[in-house]
Amino acid sequence: MRANSQPRRDIAKTSVGRRLRSIEHQGVQEPAMRLVLTAARLFNEHGIHATGIDRIIAEAGVARMTFYKHFGSKEGLVRAVMERESKAWFEWLDAELGRPQEPRQRISAFFALLGKWFSRSDFKGCCFINAVGERDRLDNSVRPIAKAHRKATFVYIRSLLEGSTLADPDQLADQLTILADGATVTAMVTGNPRTASSAAKAALALMDAADL
Repeated sequence: MRANSQPRRDIAKTSVGRRLRSIEHQGVQEPAMRLVLTAARLFNEHGIHATGIDRIIAEAGVARMTFYKHFGSKEGLVRAVMERESKAWFEWLDAELGRPQEPRQRISAFFALLGKWFSRSDFKGCCFINAVGERDRLDNSVRPIAKAHRKATFVYIRSLLEGSTLADPDQLADQLTILADGATVTAMVTGNPRTASSAAKAALALMDAADL
């Protein structure tokens, strides 16, 4: 189900993985985009603090002046990466989720997609949660984008409940968003992609309880 009415295309959105990595350096001629894609991969693999600008520039194959011209600083590049990741995440969800007719089917499909994400070899958790975990130096630049992405996720999940007879869909959407966040962190810590299946069962139980 696409949720084109959502106010989310102008804020940060996420996908740390296949959608970005599959196009990295494959016909991407724009040096600024090469920097963003390279930084996204390296941040995912090694973390933001542990990844130096020199390595990003070298692996992207661009001039140092290009980096400063487009981003000004590492903080500027981090913001660009986060915004790109968020956009790619929601585009991936839209493309993969399809158009299930019933809210329960949509929610089940959403958590099934989380399971696909958790199963990928490059899955290292949510880049927004991970970035906020490094907040001692990045709080002012990262936290607002992470909060915007989290709000966009709530709006997206809320849209999956459209057509239901729930008395308070906003409350349920908030609960399901928290559940998705928790499943993501648990999958990252345990390395168990089946966390998504457990979360899906909990999500449907919440829907049943909310519909009473």
